[in-house]
Amino acid sequence: MKTEIGNPEGVFRNKILATVAYTARVVALTCASGPLMQTFLASLGFDSHRIYVHSSILQAVNVLTILFFSGWVSNKNPIKRSAFAILPTALLFLTYLPIAIRQSASFSSYIILCAIGAFQQISIGLFTVCEYKVPYYIYRKSEYGIMLSICGIISSLLSLGVGAVILYFTARVPFTKVMAIAFCFSSLLIVIAFLSILFEKSLISNSEEETGDEEAKKVSIIALLRLPIFSGLIAANVMRGFTAGVIGVLATVALDLGYSESLTAAMVSAQSFASLFACGVFAVLAKKISPAAFLLVGGALILLLPLLPISGNFGYLLIYLFIVFGRTLIDYSVPSLLINSVSANVAGSYHAWRMVLQNVGTLLATLLASRISHMPLLLIGAAFQLISCISFYICTKNSTKKERLVD
Repeated sequence: MKTEIGNPEGVFRNKILATVAYTARVVALTCASGPLMQTFLASLGFDSHRIYVHSSILQAVNVLTILFFSGWVSNKNPIKRSAFAILPTALLFLTYLPIAIRQSASFSSYIILCAIGAFQQISIGLFTVCEYKVPYYIYRKSEYGIMLSICGIISSLLSLGVGAVILYFTARVPFTKVMAIAFCFSSLLIVIAFLSILFEKSLISNSEEETGDEEAKKVSIIALLRLPIFSGLIAANVMRGFTAGVIGVLATVALDLGYSESLTAAMVSAQSFASLFACGVFAVLAKKISPAAFLLVGGALILLLPLLPISGNFGYLLIYLFIVFGRTLIDYSVPSLLINSVSANVAGSYHAWRMVLQNVGTLLATLLASRISHMPLLLIGAAFQLISCISFYICTKNSTKKERLVD
């Protein structure tokens, strides 16, 4: 059984480093996918079908990486592994530069863009396998929710500033040139994240770590399926991922509806502002309100998705802001609910498979997005998220001490 070591100095050091790493990584990865990457592809001259296919390829690679490497961190300290997993993303950002500078929309350029994105997703996928195990090593469990929201606030503030700068220059210079600079900046941020993670220290003793590692080796997907906290949330994770995929392509949806690149660039700032506000609400009220309540509120806000096609410029941004606010509440509620139900010994495998299910849902959404009209896609996304939130609420609420994975 792993216990938490009373090391105030080490905990404080980890909090600072983890905040820097989280902030740098989140801001950098806004250029790897989502509104900015979709707008970048559109500004190069690629049509919406190829943009959807590009998103699908990235999701597929991410899913396969997590699937095949779900046990990659089970018997190792995840801190250093997570640092070296994310480092290649820094170099890969720089490989976008030739295409951004030449503004090429050839088929060969498209293949290169897909290849770069795929390699980035391998790096991000390996990091994801480690990501949900690292908090057991660097925080006290009781502090995880608060730290997650604080990291979210700071990263959202910086993302908001970066989004404003990008929006400012988008109105004055070609978007591809703006992105060329953004890719360089993102590369630097990933290096900062790498160094910050590398200097984090484990709060778990070596003897406890070795004992836990032996136990972790025994965890398999068959063992996980026997656990209600995993098997009861399989459909919920897939549906949550589907809605995340729908939200992830809303910039392309906007372009299809006839909105400009300026609006899709403004979506980055709206996303950052919504995330900032949601993180602030979560941080202030986390000790007074259960994460389950935030989860349900987030699910209710996602029901606004079908209103997007019938809104104007301002309406689209406003609704998108509320949707991202709701999604952020969900994204912070789910780990906060699960950290007390999943022990460090199995967290690597549990969360890796959970992310596989979620990313499968995201992949399904991006594949479907290129084949059906916007309204059915948005309706399905809204319904799936509500069902997912209710499932998480019921499953975690009904989870007894006997059913939980305990240290």
